[in-house]
Parts: sequence; structure tokens; C-alpha cells
Amino acid sequence: MYWSLLILFVTLVYLVLKPEKIRERVFSSLFILMFALTYFGGLFVIQFVSEASPVSGFKSLSGEINDGVIGVPAISLLFLIFGNSLRTNRNRDKEVSYSTSEGVISIFLACLSILLYVAINGVVLFKSSSYDARYESNVGLGLLTKYINFGLVFLIQFYIVSRAKLTSYLYALIFCAAVFSVMGGYRQVAFAAILNVILLQFIEGRFTLKRLILYFTIGIIVINFVALLRYGISIQDLFSSDSLRLVVFFFFDGLIPVDAFLRIVDYCEVHKAPGLSIPINQFLSYVPRFIWSDKPIVIMNAGNFYTSVILNRTNFITYSPTFLGELYLIGGKYACFVGSFSAGVLIRKLDSYSTKQNIGLKSIFVLSFGFLIIFNLYREGFFVALSLIFILLVLYVPIHLLNHIIPKKIPNEKS
Repeated sequence: MYWSLLILFVTLVYLVLKPEKIRERVFSSLFILMFALTYFGGLFVIQFVSEASPVSGFKSLSGEINDGVIGVPAISLLFLIFGNSLRTNRNRDKEVSYSTSEGVISIFLACLSILLYVAINGVVLFKSSSYDARYESNVGLGLLTKYINFGLVFLIQFYIVSRAKLTSYLYALIFCAAVFSVMGGYRQVAFAAILNVILLQFIEGRFTLKRLILYFTIGIIVINFVALLRYGISIQDLFSSDSLRLVVFFFFDGLIPVDAFLRIVDYCEVHKAPGLSIPINQFLSYVPRFIWSDKPIVIMNAGNFYTSVILNRTNFITYSPTFLGELYLIGGKYACFVGSFSAGVLIRKLDSYSTKQNIGLKSIFVLSFGFLIIFNLYREGFFVALSLIFILLVLYVPIHLLNHIIPKKIPNEKS
């Protein structure tokens, strides 16, 4: 039990004392922190709680923890840090510019997507108290919902050009409320709307790391509290004995879902893992239904395989397999090591664009979607993050083309 706590402590020391400042490697620091909290903080919580109280869920999981299971995340962490330590060319352009009209086009397409979504599906939050019903109602609207993400581009560009902090937060809150209400969830995008502005201010040195941690902690509490209401738990029932037990499990699953990795390892010791079908299916999930007429409602990517096969759940809630869980389903511990190294290189590259002095198109893209990529990387898996990057780049092409059709570009304004 104490090995997990020791590794977590050493990781925190590394993040604080590493040569580069955290603000220069904000995405790397965030992912390494979430990795350590999930696999080592989570393991410690499971072992501690199972010994202190007879909570059946934690008690059963504690029996699956052994030195081999702890060893895979530990070695993977080393590969992650090693890959993240490699130098990358920042490719700083001498003259970097972007058109603010791309932000206007982005928010126009995001709002248009929201309106079309409401016209087709209604306001999902008010349709039913059942989360399954809300999930089912979103089936077939995947690409439409992805364009909603581009509201984040507008928020980043607006802040960079105007430096209007309060107005930026106001727009972010409006976008956050609209997305959550219309889709009955999508909390990572809603949370990103506000967090992106906070991260950009931190990168610019406008406030300290302590304040960033405070804001992030408050945000995590709020977003999980709102999610509890999304799952049908009323405020009146929130403090009942049954609901409190559910709240504990929900916050554990929402923040440090290491139980998914433990169950996946346990499953793969007895059954054949799905292997390369996991990343293949992940990319197939973005094929539109008008092209793939027989496309199943549930595509067996890592999350759906973990939910339906390992957990044997047939409802429409998809449980997160976590970063290492997805990799373990693909190729066991060796896939975890290779994937961790690759993820380290990837997020190092994200950081190289987020710290540019001259903000260009690539930097705007990374600052807009960096948190979404990191969230999907640690919660859903490496290939989920790769597929997200791929589809966002594809959907960005029309925005870029539309920008060139506009006769007059708005020049980049520097503060």
C-alpha cells in the first residue's frame, strides 16, 4: 500500500522540482499528475478504504492488487517521463499570424451545430431524468456534436485579442451552460470552456501555481457535483445514506478510476484480449452513418468493450477504461510501456506549441483543444486521444477554407 503512496509523492516532487517551469509544460504536468493520481493515488485509496471499512466494491478490488499490477503503472510512468523529456523542435516562425475571422467562423459553426442539434433532438437535459435515455438520444449525431467543440477556438481567440478577462469568463460560462443543457452532459467540453481561459492566463504568468491548483480543485468539485444531478440524484437525496455511498464511488470513478485498469488486467489473465481491433474500432466510430449504413449503435472501442464485455453492463453508459486499461486490452504490459512513451512525446509536442511567444494557428488549436486531448488521454486512452486529434483536424479544414473565402482578414492584434 505504501509503495503507491511513495511513487505518488516522488512524482509530485518531480513535477515541482523539474528544470522547466510548470507553466512551460502545463499539458505534460497535468497529464503526469492525473496519471499518478489515478494509478498510485487510486491504488492507495482502494487499499486504505478496504482495510478501514467493509465497503464491498473496494474490498473486492483490493484482492486484485499485487506487486505485478503496481509494477506496470510504475514502469509505464518511467517510459512516460522519458518520452516527455525528449526535446522537440518548437518550429518558431519568424512571423506568425492568424485571422480572428477563424474564431468568428468557429463560433458560428458551433452555434449552428447547437441549433441543428436542438431542432433534431430537442434540449436533452430536459427530456428525461434517465442518463441512459439521454445517451441513447445522442446516437447518430457524433459529427454534429464535434463541431460544438469549436466554440472553444472562439473563446481562446477572443481572450488573446481583447485581453478582456471578465468578458472571456462570461462568454465561457454561457457556452458551458448552453452545451451542458442542450446535450444533457458533455461536461469535458463545458469544463474546458472555462479552464482554457484559466490555463492561458497561467501560461502567461498572470497568477501563481497555487491559484491554478485552487481553481482546478474548485472546478473538479463543481463539475462532479453537476454530474451527480445529471445521473438523477436530487439535491434532497444527496445526503441520504445510500446516496452518500454512491457519491463516494462516483467521485472515485470520476477522478481516479483505477478500478477499470484492475478489472481489465484481471480479465486479460483469463480471457483473450481484443488486441488491435480496439484502435481500429476507435477510428471506425467516426465513420458517418450515411456512409456506413449498417454501423452498429455500439462500436467496440476500449470503453465499450470494457463496459459491455468486462463489466457486463448493457445500458448506454460507457465506463472509462483509462489510459493504461486501453493499452492493456491492445497488447498487455508491453503495449502500456510503448504507449506511455508515445504519449509522453505527444504531450511534449503539445506543450511546444502552447508556450510560443507568437500565437499562430497551431498554437490556437492546441490551446483550444489541449485540455480535451489530455482528458481523453488519461480517461479513455491513447487511441481515443489520437482519433480526437484526427477528427478535429479534419473538421477544422472547412473553417480554414471558409476563412480564405472572406475577402478581408482581420490582422492579428498584439497586446
